Amino acid sequence: MLKSGLYEQLINKLLRQELSASIGKVIQALPIDPEEAPRIISKYLAEVLETVLSNVKDNGGSIQDQVVLANHIVALVSDQTAQESLSALSVDEKAEQLFALFDKENNIFALNDKAEIVRPVTSLAASSLFTGAVHEPSMFAELKREILSCDRIDMLVSFIKWSGLRLLIEELKMYIFFITLNKSDKDYSPTTLYHDYSINDRLFHWQSQSTTSADSPTGQRYIHHQEFGSKVLLFVREYKSDATGAAPYTFLGLADYVKHEGSRPMNIIWRLHEPIPAKFIKKTNKLIVG
Repeated sequence: MLKSGLYEQLINKLLRQELSASIGKVIQALPIDPEEAPRIISKYLAEVLETVLSNVKDNGGSIQDQVVLANHIVALVSDQTAQESLSALSVDEKAEQLFALFDKENNIFALNDKAEIVRPVTSLAASSLFTGAVHEPSMFAELKREILSCDRIDMLVSFIKWSGLRLLIEELKMYIFFITLNKSDKDYSPTTLYHDYSINDRLFHWQSQSTTSADSPTGQRYIHHQEFGSKVLLFVREYKSDATGAAPYTFLGLADYVKHEGSRPMNIIWRLHEPIPAKFIKKTNKLIVG
């Protein structure tokens, strides 16, 4: 028996019979919107087909039996609409799903063709509600997997503070370097007085942490960041503080590895994608005198 309330239900023959037998009810039934008809009818057919295929499975039918039935439906639609091209949409006899497709260039597979393919636990084809329950996937963990498995991020609005963004830096495949050019002994320890400066309007000399060697995992990620699909972002400021307090950083842009010298620390030359603005050249280039 139908409950009272609002509906958006396509009326089938069974529902029509029930409505016809309803006495003392206010019934509102409107024609299907022609613009919405493909979506509404196809959604209804998907529900019917899912019920039918579930019955095939429950009655001992195999996946192949379900594929055969599905292909009969595709063939029927192809015949009824005289669209022979629909036959190419028949389910392949192997009954497989495609779960990943990647180029072997400009990513981890260029170095290791057996690298693990990371994918979210929750389905890509359906929406998921993350409740924070102990035994359910967490939004944070799923977001990290989504980032690792995507080929592009159009918008990320949940993490607007560095404290949140830094948790995702590795998955975002970004190396963000915040560089203070003029360091004083009172603000920095001997191990953090890095030698950072621009060589010209495109090349920038950057010194790693004193513990980073060229053959360490971190050093190798810097050197091969392009093969791994990672991006390097340079932010600089002249001094740690100014008259208003903590000095702001200027974003110089994306950069690519050119070469390095030494180890513990590494002295790396980065090539910027865009030239350093003229007004910042003198600030960033310690080699310029006067």
